[in-house]
Amino acid sequence: MSKEKSRDYLEQALTLAKQQLPGWAWAMIHQAARGYAGGKGGLVKKAPEQSKAKSIDGLEVVFVVSESNELEAARGKLLVGADGVTFNDVYLKALDLSRSDVGVFTLDELPQSVGNTTLVALGKGAKAGLGDRATVSMPHPTAIRKLGDSGEVARKAKAIRNLLTKPPLQCQDADKRPESNGALTVEIAKADDEKRIVYGVVLDPYKVDAHGDLIPPAEVEKTAHGWMAKSRIVGLQHSEMANAVPVESWLVPYPSKEDYKAAMAGKPHKANKAAFGSDVVHSGTWILGTRLGKEEWAAVKSGELNAYSIGGFGKRSELAASDAPQVEFIEAENVEKN
Repeated sequence: MSKEKSRDYLEQALTLAKQQLPGWAWAMIHQAARGYAGGKGGLVKKAPEQSKAKSIDGLEVVFVVSESNELEAARGKLLVGADGVTFNDVYLKALDLSRSDVGVFTLDELPQSVGNTTLVALGKGAKAGLGDRATVSMPHPTAIRKLGDSGEVARKAKAIRNLLTKPPLQCQDADKRPESNGALTVEIAKADDEKRIVYGVVLDPYKVDAHGDLIPPAEVEKTAHGWMAKSRIVGLQHSEMANAVPVESWLVPYPSKEDYKAAMAGKPHKANKAAFGSDVVHSGTWILGTRLGKEEWAAVKSGELNAYSIGGFGKRSELAASDAPQVEFIEAENVEKN
């Protein structure tokens, strides 16, 4: 028998022993097995790399577990053995992805900033640890092996496939707005009946949102450009894709190029202020125009849909009033795009 296969058998035997034996008995067997291996091809527990955050560059989907188990620590890789087989055959097959297409991280390995990466929490521990950062949660493969799959993995895999092309921008029922999930809801300001186009303010850098936050002009511009470049798909009720397409997207201009440059740099500047439908907007505001399908348009006309909601994650920084750049607002007559 090869050393690799021998080590696999030993690892599996220890895993079973841990499940069946009292803790003290398993600890004695585990210690003896490690001592017998002597670091020469046998079972040698590798130090987990949970103290350092890993890079997620290039990964669209990252599965997150709360921590590694003994078998995973010994292999130096997450989701191996029976859990790995289940993960590959059930989860990845449902997503039509291979292991090389996704990342698997512990909570400690996950960097603070994940950009647009879809985070999938595996198990209750990972779900609790990720909180609102989790895009979706699934049972851990261990639970699927022991309790079976009721279809949850397939349902959530479908949602993940949609999320790979769906941006965080949604049409949302105003009566069902989440209060603390990182989403910002803004009213539809104008509508073109003939063209079935609705217009709304997505982000205004000079208005404090429902969470007491201000988003700097440069970040608003970055978000607007990123969404148009990578996504441009509108969802419905945060759960499915809507029959809707963005047809216009623009940022309200500043009084001058110098004011724009100063705003982007966080320096004192002037900004326009004007009415936009039933709203008031300022320079740097991201406005989106969306053409709706017949059913979505009927929902808008009936009042069932009357707001945009953009969700995401950001890093909060305390800002004293003295630190904010001075802004002089100029009353403008029109902020419409030509």
